[in-house]
Amino acid sequence: MSFYNFVSKNTYGRIVAGGLYFIVTVLILSWVAFYNKFPLLYSDSGTYLSASTSLFPPVDRVIGYSFFIRWVTWQATTWTIVLFQNLIISFIIFMFLKLFFKSKQLFVFHFISIVVLALSSTLCWFSCQIMPDIFTPALVLTLIVFLVSEHIHKVTFLVYLFLLFVFIISHLSNVILIFFLLGSIIIFCLIKRKPKEIYARIKRRSYMLLLLGVFSVLFIMTYNYTHTRGFRTSTSTNIFLVAKFDNTGLLKMYLDDNCHTNTECVLCKYKDSLPTSSDAFLWGSRSPLYSYKEPNNIDSSWSKADALYAPIVSDILHTPKYYPKLIKDAIYGTLIELVSLRMKTWEVAFRKNSAPYYAYRDKFSNELESFTNSLQNNNKLHFEVWEMVNRIAVIISLIVIVCGMLYVKPDFVLYVSTAIIMMGILFNAFITSTLAVIDDRYQSRIVWLIPMLGIVYCIKIVEKFVAIRQKTK
Repeated sequence: MSFYNFVSKNTYGRIVAGGLYFIVTVLILSWVAFYNKFPLLYSDSGTYLSASTSLFPPVDRVIGYSFFIRWVTWQATTWTIVLFQNLIISFIIFMFLKLFFKSKQLFVFHFISIVVLALSSTLCWFSCQIMPDIFTPALVLTLIVFLVSEHIHKVTFLVYLFLLFVFIISHLSNVILIFFLLGSIIIFCLIKRKPKEIYARIKRRSYMLLLLGVFSVLFIMTYNYTHTRGFRTSTSTNIFLVAKFDNTGLLKMYLDDNCHTNTECVLCKYKDSLPTSSDAFLWGSRSPLYSYKEPNNIDSSWSKADALYAPIVSDILHTPKYYPKLIKDAIYGTLIELVSLRMKTWEVAFRKNSAPYYAYRDKFSNELESFTNSLQNNNKLHFEVWEMVNRIAVIISLIVIVCGMLYVKPDFVLYVSTAIIMMGILFNAFITSTLAVIDDRYQSRIVWLIPMLGIVYCIKIVEKFVAIRQKTK
């Protein structure tokens, strides 16, 4: 029996061929890690890695991504984090493309998409990084597939729900993002009722995901409570918001207005010596967060400060005088974040006395030498060309999408997919810039969805052009 007959006529053969195919796509998507000679890292990677062994929730992070690390590394190697992340991405892209193309074309278009995205977008730079950032675009894509697929096999249905649960509990911005997206979708379905069966299905599944979102929040809160963090989603929300207000100048405005009458405000004595940025406020040793001293225990400092800063955050959010600045800062931050696409995340080398170094020294000592010898940790990781290529790809893709919407006139599924992706990108920029800081990393992690959508429109344009040519012959 030929290999073709074995694959096409034998169920076992199809499974083997499919498995081999996805292994190939995973290896393609992992090229950045191979090029770096190690998974890419960020300063927070050390926190997630350390928490994956103790499973104690960090003071400034949710536990979900550390669970994922624990599940896929078996506390043996962090390379499997990259491989599993790329397997998830390859699978989700495959299921997304399945919404638009027939089975005979699907594998070809999927392979083309994987190669194009690997070489022209930020996808691999985040899927090869030990951070939950890749789960934000994965959440958007999985949400689309789950909502608009006409028929979903029971096993696949459960896989989608499990993946969405993991994505949601991996980062607090994902918690907010899922509710923003579902709220917008439900409102749209309530307004636009035709065709009824399609909107009814989307609305029904949206309510199901709302329940999943609520369950995810309760899971985070319960887990924090059982580990002495209190029944809440985060033990550092007030700290991050105060740092954000410091960055925008709102904190100084508030302290100037209130310190002459409010003697209990813990930051009044620092009002004329505040740090110049959110990063300096959160992580600088010369910060009021640590009483301008080198901190002995960050966990203890943050736990105390979050409660002390709560009245400041409450006053600012309940004082109408500050609303114009809050709105102005939110709009400005969102617009700036939307175009913040630099790939400077990997400029930092993590040597001794860094959080990732401690994690590898203490938890994954068998990989400490490889960690030390990576291109990133020796300032030899060059990504300037890829940064330029990514920007060009985003611009070209936006042009293709606009032309495709005018020329192809997208069907309902493509129309909804386009709307959700664009909303996801906009909401991501708003959430991260308003509640955290303006950072290229936050938008670069999700912007590869535009080239991916551009590929779909490009194929649709070519198909229509070929169909028209054939009719005219």
